[in-house]
Amino acid sequence: MQSGASEFSSPVSRASEGLHLPEGASLLRRLTVAARALRVLEKHPDDPVAAALLNAALDGHIYRHHAQRLSTTGFGRTLLAERPTLQKGSVDLQALGQLPEGTVGRAFAEYFVQNKIEPFSTPYVIRNEVDYLIKWYRETHDLHHVLTGYATDAVGEMELQAFALGNMGFRVSVMILCVAALLRPHDLPPMWKYWARLKVAYRRGKASKNLFDVRYDQALEGTVEALRQALRIPALAARRRPSRAGSRGPPPGDCAPPRLRSPASRTPAPASSSRPSACSQSRAWACRPGRSGRRRVRATSRSSRTTSGPGRTWCSRSSGITRQTSSSGARR
Repeated sequence: MQSGASEFSSPVSRASEGLHLPEGASLLRRLTVAARALRVLEKHPDDPVAAALLNAALDGHIYRHHAQRLSTTGFGRTLLAERPTLQKGSVDLQALGQLPEGTVGRAFAEYFVQNKIEPFSTPYVIRNEVDYLIKWYRETHDLHHVLTGYATDAVGEMELQAFALGNMGFRVSVMILCVAALLRPHDLPPMWKYWARLKVAYRRGKASKNLFDVRYDQALEGTVEALRQALRIPALAARRRPSRAGSRGPPPGDCAPPRLRSPASRTPAPASSSRPSACSQSRAWACRPGRSGRRRVRATSRSSRTTSGPGRTWCSRSSGITRQTSSSGARR
């Protein structure tokens, strides 16, 4: 392993903005620099100086640990010696876009086109293995989105940070998640709304192989699924899509409750109104048989009570119960 600069230092700085990490910086100094760098990256995600400082200030020792682990294997020694790159100018996105559907290179190229961004660039000299791994992880960040299946919206980025925390143990991920919970930048919803997704992402990261254990530059012509299997990334479970306002209900006969008969008379109920019942207008309803010939309807969304027709069925999405009423309107 190469020695050289301290693990808690950066090859670049911008002292005019307080983005400078001196040799042997204290924990307080490193936290201050990390907070400043994160504020810059919130507005300018491509800023290479802020990105290098953020990772060096909080995770220099973690990258050092990964470099030491890699140096004990033939694969790792080759990676650290050759220092492959996926930075801007080193990959031909147009050529990658011509690869067959499902390949890593094709997905990588389409990712940049769809998100209207370009690969990261690193305009500074790499001094040692720590600098290189910080740079390499940043360049492969977009591929991690492709492999994990996490979107590039604000919540998807938080999921990828939780995945990285479970997989690599980065303190940067902890800091970003804490800021997201407290300040909710980029119109993030309250964290409790997607906390379950973060837990799943963290567990997926823990179960996966270390993200440094793959030569992404040599996997571009292979399939995305093959690379996922090489990293042992668990499949992303399908998520339940929330019901949308105004969406139509299930097909006729699937869930919409029929006109109910009076338990006393057992006579056919009056013909229903041509107007569809509220119970059949939302995919959120799931019908269940109830007692005395009635049916219960369980809802996942809330709205006001609705009625329809004489001898009508009364639906309350807040209570999740359907009751029959007589022609006079009295509930039974």
